[in-house]
Amino acid sequence: MTKLIAFDVESCNGNPFNGSMCSFGYCLSDTDFNVAEQKDILINPKPKGFNLGRWGEEPVLKLAYPEEAFRKSPRFYDVYAEIERLFSGDTLAVGFAISNDIRYLNNACDLYRLPHISFRYIDVQLLIKLKKLTRNDTGLAAAAAEYGVEIGEHHRSDEDARATLMLLKEYCRIEGRSVAEILGDRTVIAGVNTQKSVAPCLAPLFFDENNGIPLTRKMKRILIDEYCKEVRSGKRDRDGKFKGKTLCLNSKLEDETDLARKLIGAVLKRGGRYTTEAENCNLFVQGDDTNCQRYGKVKKEIENGKRIDTVGVSELIDALGGLPDVVFDDTATLCRIYGKPTDSYTLRK
Repeated sequence: MTKLIAFDVESCNGNPFNGSMCSFGYCLSDTDFNVAEQKDILINPKPKGFNLGRWGEEPVLKLAYPEEAFRKSPRFYDVYAEIERLFSGDTLAVGFAISNDIRYLNNACDLYRLPHISFRYIDVQLLIKLKKLTRNDTGLAAAAAEYGVEIGEHHRSDEDARATLMLLKEYCRIEGRSVAEILGDRTVIAGVNTQKSVAPCLAPLFFDENNGIPLTRKMKRILIDEYCKEVRSGKRDRDGKFKGKTLCLNSKLEDETDLARKLIGAVLKRGGRYTTEAENCNLFVQGDDTNCQRYGKVKKEIENGKRIDTVGVSELIDALGGLPDVVFDDTATLCRIYGKPTDSYTLRK
């Protein structure tokens, strides 16, 4: 890359789907963070009112300029060319919680029937979470204070963009790596905005449980679902020992994703099925958690006369003749799923 463009967007009402973008602030620099240009482009937004708080109360968010200044400014259509040229050439965009800014920018393009601006981008908020080994978000002001970065008038787009760029500079200094090196060693994978889709900026470390950040239950569910798809698409003995059996696991057991996948996969390969809906199973594996909601449903079904075999983990393993020797690459799987481009943010009808 030959240049960086940090940018930030402000909205007149916080709705990213009704043309509410009222400023586009940016800060251009080379890859050594030498600032070449900084500007706040004010925009007259589509909505008639500025709604920044509850009716009759002080605004929760105060913008850097009075409403009259925005109303005297051009519409997005008139500044589109100026904004688009900022992303020309070999450019990497930089933002803080940048997915929100991309929503506003793409929505403005949609409203005026203009092409989306294509660019690669990284999210400094993601890098800071990575440094802290946490999934919790840190705000721009708090991050600036923590890293000793001066931040000017908050919610002035160009100043927020400059602070974001300086945060990235400080992060690189502390890490002893350039932006190119951070991208090269896949500390983060750059996101991509195009006319058709938005691919998110990713940090593969967030998908590796060996680095101190536990996977979320949703991620664990994805890993099980993806492995089930893989097994179902492969060679199976449909008339095997578990034909007619529909397996369900105690929900706590699903948190042990390696064990859960091996159990489920072995049953599927021997002709069985798998479900997370306990009332639809006829083979339930009970772990140590007797308060499991699924177990409660199984007991109720049994009381109502349904035959459901309840077994322990060791009993199922014995019935399977042992567990398969499978090595899982969870980081690659989750990067593939979470990195899938989504339909580009468009005007909500």
